[in-house]
Amino acid sequence: MRTQVILSICLIAAVSFPVWSMADDVTIPITQFEPQQSKTGPEPPPGVLPKAPDLRPLDRADNLMTGVPGYAWRHGCGPTAVGMVVGYYDGYGFPELIPGDASTQTTAVNQAMASQNTVSDPLHYEDYSLPMDSGQPAPLPDRSEDPPGDEHPDDSIADYMHTSWSSNGNYYGWSYSSRIGLSFTGYINQMAPQYQATYQNYYSLSSLTWEVLMGEIDNNRPMVFLVDTDGNGGTDHFVTIVGYRDSGGYQEYGCLDTWSPASVVRWERFRSMAAGSPWGIWGGTRFSIVDPMEPTPTPTVTPGPVCINHGDVSGDGLITAEDAQMAFGIALEMITPTPEEACAADCNGDDIVTAGDAQAIFAVVMGTGSCADPLL
Repeated sequence: MRTQVILSICLIAAVSFPVWSMADDVTIPITQFEPQQSKTGPEPPPGVLPKAPDLRPLDRADNLMTGVPGYAWRHGCGPTAVGMVVGYYDGYGFPELIPGDASTQTTAVNQAMASQNTVSDPLHYEDYSLPMDSGQPAPLPDRSEDPPGDEHPDDSIADYMHTSWSSNGNYYGWSYSSRIGLSFTGYINQMAPQYQATYQNYYSLSSLTWEVLMGEIDNNRPMVFLVDTDGNGGTDHFVTIVGYRDSGGYQEYGCLDTWSPASVVRWERFRSMAAGSPWGIWGGTRFSIVDPMEPTPTPTVTPGPVCINHGDVSGDGLITAEDAQMAFGIALEMITPTPEEACAADCNGDDIVTAGDAQAIFAVVMGTGSCADPLL
């Protein structure tokens, strides 16, 4: 039995928490900040339109990350969605997260998302997915229940997410939104404690704004959204966010949805969850991982050009009445100078070319004055 620390359990005494039945997929009013569940399986719910490859060429309105691996549903959409984020970071600077190459869905990748072994030597699947639920009014008890100590030590994303835990009210493959970020940090701390992993949750479009989405994708940080795939007004699926775009006047997010073909990006409207709005968004999570031992590069400062205020506007090596005339033309905006000509015309060095600079240059010609810098 595990200690139940998820926010949803803590709130039960204070709020009326929605209870879902596998057989009754109905709309239930949802409090914005109350943790919500995924409820989908390895196939999309009835009525969800299939995705298709986007055959149009990418244009400047498309912003799509590369390098995020497309993984298929593995004992829950939640661990699969977070698994794709971990798999991405494993290939981009943090190779200790998953053994071997995580760019494709290997056995090691599957075990990282949701471990599975045998009934005699159980891991996540055997401890929490079994006995397999099949439409009961409540999840069948598994090893997340009493007695304590009969379950395996956490070793996969699904363990840290409490996916399929009957003690949390999760049927097979279900997960709560409150465990998405914790599963990321928990798994990273297990595999590579030298790294610093953090997360931040966003709710609906009150804090999960278009600007937040753009900032994460532009900085090559995939996100995870909890969405309502069938538009019935209730959450049901976690997806990995890899892009955004303007399409026909609408803002859209690009996601890897854990369903076949797993590597094909699905594009959907960026809008809040509501009845009649398929793929509406309830909330999302951003992730970050850094190596504190990696030295911070010292910025290289490139010095700008030196501005020499000597009065030789023409650049012929002499200061003449022509230079004074050019400075006067620059002051009146009749001449568009080069940077060097502007500096030379600014005889007094105050960063502004005026008629006074033209007069000062003429004084240099007459031998009665000087500019800020000598003509070498």
